[in-house]
Amino acid sequence: MFFPDLSGKGLDDALSRLLRRGSLLDDRIERSCERLGDRFRTYVDRAPVPQWAPGLLLQGDMRSLHELYLPMAELRPPFVHLCRKSCLYPVDLNATALFSASSWPDFLARLQLDPLIFNPARLLRHLAEEEPFRHAFLCALFIPRSYGGSFGRYPRQADFLATWLARNRERLAGSAAVLDAACGCGEGTYEVLELLLGQGYARESLRVAGSTLEPLELLAAAFGSYPNDPQRAVAFKERVGVLLGEGRAIRFFREDIRHPAAPDERYDVILCNGLLGGPLFHSRERLAEGVKSLADRLEPGGVLLVADRFHGGWKMKQQGALLSLLRENLLEVVEAGEGIAGIKSGSAAHPRRARRQSP
Repeated sequence: MFFPDLSGKGLDDALSRLLRRGSLLDDRIERSCERLGDRFRTYVDRAPVPQWAPGLLLQGDMRSLHELYLPMAELRPPFVHLCRKSCLYPVDLNATALFSASSWPDFLARLQLDPLIFNPARLLRHLAEEEPFRHAFLCALFIPRSYGGSFGRYPRQADFLATWLARNRERLAGSAAVLDAACGCGEGTYEVLELLLGQGYARESLRVAGSTLEPLELLAAAFGSYPNDPQRAVAFKERVGVLLGEGRAIRFFREDIRHPAAPDERYDVILCNGLLGGPLFHSRERLAEGVKSLADRLEPGGVLLVADRFHGGWKMKQQGALLSLLRENLLEVVEAGEGIAGIKSGSAAHPRRARRQSP
């Protein structure tokens, strides 16, 4: 669990809990560097110009040429080994550019790393030896710029939630517990805190949490840590810094929404944007598990908000199933701006459950 700290004082300790420090060179990486170095020399000797560089438009024949001399099937394993050795937690690389990029230059273009090292042997060695560069590489893999992290992603949903919070302030006695499930890098979590304060909820009575399965997203959310994107780090800290006051009204922790980290905790508001119906949660079984888990954690009268602007086919392919599952879990479904909302049955007079307090 991490609490926001934009001063950076706690970042080094947090990194030590998640990533191995220092040089990671081992015999396997040394052998891989030798083999990839031979591969790269063959490519340089035989490949016609122009060789790829940032900004060069990739064509099919260029991709085929790189696959001939620098095949991803051969380049991928040593970088997978490095990633797994780097992290002190199990990593799933299947959704990263290491597996989805169709060629080596496609992979580098998606990373957008600085400095760019085109030679895979040099890149692998530099990553193994240089800890800060390795951290930036891992962030580029697991929280790439293409994920579109930003504030204001769901403005109409925010309008709906602001209205709901205003109407329920008296019932909630000016306090509220909110979970931003699948929070990513936390922009939406901070926006909820901003809404609550704007609606007159007392900071000392708030409990706002963001959860995600990706630990590096937790570091970004709590510390504004974007070593692969310094401009985003600056903008993030400027926006978030004005929201953070005394106390610990907000926290971030790791969890799979199907298996809650604290299943007994209850919330008045749960957001789950960009996940349900997407690549990781599209089967009926996974959707059913996710929706039931989230609905079970709602207080009577609470609201679950779901939207998705990242996955184009979500509304056509998955929203029908999602609507059905929300109703199966006794939630009243209403439109909520960009997405939908499920309101848990329960009257205003229903006694509120005792809640576990965060440490």
